[in-house]
Amino acid sequence: MKLNASCLLFSLGLSASLFAQPTLDHSSPSAISASKGGQLTLYGTGLKEPLSLWCTPGAEAIFSAGSGDSALCRITFPNGAADGIAALRVATRSGISSPLLVAIDELPTVSANGKNKSIKQAQTIELPIAIEGAAEELTSHFYKFSGHKGETLSVDVVAARIGSRLDPLVRLLDATGKELVYCDDDPAVAPDSRFDFSFPAHGDYILEIRDAAYDGSPQHRYRMRVGEVEIGLTPAQPIQAHPAKLPEVAEKEPNDDPASATPFKIPTRITGGFAKPHDRDVYQFAAKKGDHVLVRSKSRSIGSPCDLFLRIAKSDGTKLADSKSDVPDEASVDASLSADGNYLLIVEELTGQAGEAMHYQLEIEPYAGFSLSTEVEKLDIPAGGQAEMKITASRRDYKGPITIALESGPEGIRLLNDTLKEGQNDLQLRIKISPDAPVGRALNFRLVGKAKIDNEDYSQPLSTMPALKKLFPMIHYPPAELDGEIGLGVKPPLPTTTTAPSTSPAKKKK
Repeated sequence: MKLNASCLLFSLGLSASLFAQPTLDHSSPSAISASKGGQLTLYGTGLKEPLSLWCTPGAEAIFSAGSGDSALCRITFPNGAADGIAALRVATRSGISSPLLVAIDELPTVSANGKNKSIKQAQTIELPIAIEGAAEELTSHFYKFSGHKGETLSVDVVAARIGSRLDPLVRLLDATGKELVYCDDDPAVAPDSRFDFSFPAHGDYILEIRDAAYDGSPQHRYRMRVGEVEIGLTPAQPIQAHPAKLPEVAEKEPNDDPASATPFKIPTRITGGFAKPHDRDVYQFAAKKGDHVLVRSKSRSIGSPCDLFLRIAKSDGTKLADSKSDVPDEASVDASLSADGNYLLIVEELTGQAGEAMHYQLEIEPYAGFSLSTEVEKLDIPAGGQAEMKITASRRDYKGPITIALESGPEGIRLLNDTLKEGQNDLQLRIKISPDAPVGRALNFRLVGKAKIDNEDYSQPLSTMPALKKLFPMIHYPPAELDGEIGLGVKPPLPTTTTAPSTSPAKKKK
């Protein structure tokens, strides 16, 4: 029987749609209520038969049959969830998707009406509200609402934080069109926009939103949250948060000088903040001659606008080392200590800002150690099969072996070729899953590197941040709770081949 060209193309197209690997582009709406859950339409490819969903805060999902490029999904949070940003992955028999970022948000939602492209045609809204739309090229969207004297307006545009291409720019105008606020990037959530404003009088006000470069497309989406209360949206913590490997110490005010310094022991994690303008936080620790100390900070990666300055000093305040302010990464500093005694760690905000939002974390450890990273954030493996992923080690005064181990994940995962030998910086790790792994299930796992350094057990989680930065190029700091999570899609086992018995007649014996 002969097949004509059109039949063959139809057959190939049907096969591709049935076995296409799932991808997620965006959802509508782009947010879920933590208390009520909600129904999302997921858009992407390979969604003909989505089987399961993985979500950072531990959501439950019921899927309706998809069309290939979209699928309906109802999501609930049985154990509750905080407002913030969550990540979803969809798995089918063809594999697992990269994460889609969505908001967890209790605000009611309305859509842009498509006609609000001038001040005169501004769309009327009632606060509090979240507005969903997509920026168009060379076009602004306008929204009108009533403000009350003495109340504080809070505006938070969620765009890059949900994977949108939009670089939002927002202006607040009074009823005459006079500009009251011009907001491009907020340091804590850049390139997204966020600001608070105290109304000087009762009356009508107008919000204008557009792309900073006047760009636009269906992929330039936004969720603009507007209210007369503080409504800033920050990353949500996962239900099974990555365990802290360091003991915790909280800043104790006042600690503005060496005499009132907050004490700590190495290693530790410190949490602190700046309560007043030009605040200075001073910490004290004991060390021995020859110790090499490393201090690493987190601020903007955890949703704080802080830009930190760090100094390690002698007990009399004499400088030993300062953090660099001309690098894109968050502040860090290290120093070799020449004598036994007490030393100071001094922390300041570079611009002298202060407030409840100005918080930070510090991790202080011996310098010797390593960090591990990979450019892989998901793997698709046939049941009973295996896959490879490259792991890169950045070593600090340690050249010995590093063993890769499974920190968390489903049963049935085996790691092969799992040790970086002495002086080795790259490894092709092989990951094998059991033949009875659940096909089509959305799974995930984490890896950790272990070593013995100076007769002490040392471990570091594998970071997937290089992969996340490629996946979300608009986000300066991808969600920290996704770092290290590797999606695992289980595909059907590969077909096996057997040698058919010979059908040729047996040779006769002579």
